[in-house]
Amino acid sequence: MLCVNVNIIKHWHIKVYMINSLLLKKMFPFSNSKVTTRSPAAGSQRARASSGDTPRSEKRKIEFEKTGLSPEDKKMDMDEESDEDLASMSDEDYKVAMYKMVRSLVKSDKALQKRIKTLEDNDKQQNQAVLFLQNRIEFLEKKQVERKLRISGIADEEGEEKEKLFTKVNNLIKDVLKIETTIKFDEIRRIGRQLHGKPRPILVTLNNYEDKFKIFNEKKKCLSNLKGMQVYIDQELTVLEAAQEKALRNKAKYWKSNNKEMVWYIRKGILATTLNGKKTCYKVNCEGVVEPITDLQ
Repeated sequence: MLCVNVNIIKHWHIKVYMINSLLLKKMFPFSNSKVTTRSPAAGSQRARASSGDTPRSEKRKIEFEKTGLSPEDKKMDMDEESDEDLASMSDEDYKVAMYKMVRSLVKSDKALQKRIKTLEDNDKQQNQAVLFLQNRIEFLEKKQVERKLRISGIADEEGEEKEKLFTKVNNLIKDVLKIETTIKFDEIRRIGRQLHGKPRPILVTLNNYEDKFKIFNEKKKCLSNLKGMQVYIDQELTVLEAAQEKALRNKAKYWKSNNKEMVWYIRKGILATTLNGKKTCYKVNCEGVVEPITDLQ
């Protein structure tokens, strides 16, 4: 938040009135009204001096006629000393005081603009620092999940032991993917909540990246068998990638509900849709909004 000096704007409405008064005096020098060369405080003093024992309603009327301001408009929190000083000034002194006042306002405004510029620069630097940290976290998360993969669709049993889970994954790799070499695992475990009729996915951490490359390479050759078994092998995602994929999936499901003929798939953070022979690719921008990349005929 910007901290504004209260003393700068405390009597702004009074200073505007003074400037207007001086302009009126320059434009109409023949006017006998003293309101063009005096502040509202001076008019208030003259009204009090001439009131005497006049009834209150008459006093209000006289005050309004002399100053052009209603008593409600004259409720200003000026010090009494300032009122007396302004009332006792000559025209020349009044002009000098008002000129100094305007210069002070201009100077204060420049200082305020400079302060705003400094705060904007600081805000820009902080945004850049936050972006750098976000990119760094994303990089570290990618390094952490580069040897992990997620297997969905393998039957989930209540009270399933780790040895039995290891056997299921090992049989999938040898019997379905036809990988004869030994695949080394660091960890195999179920993740997520157990829902009725839906098996929990399996998170597999491999010992090295080469084994993961073998699995995905053989997966391409056995896609028909895996789809028939309703088993899916995917790369484990970072937190940001998972959020982006969820946004793309929700958008695709919404479009699919309105256009039954649309075909879509998500691969490497890109949503590809096909409708009436036209293929369009989408991605999630830095603000979390799904936007088109390009149109592919």
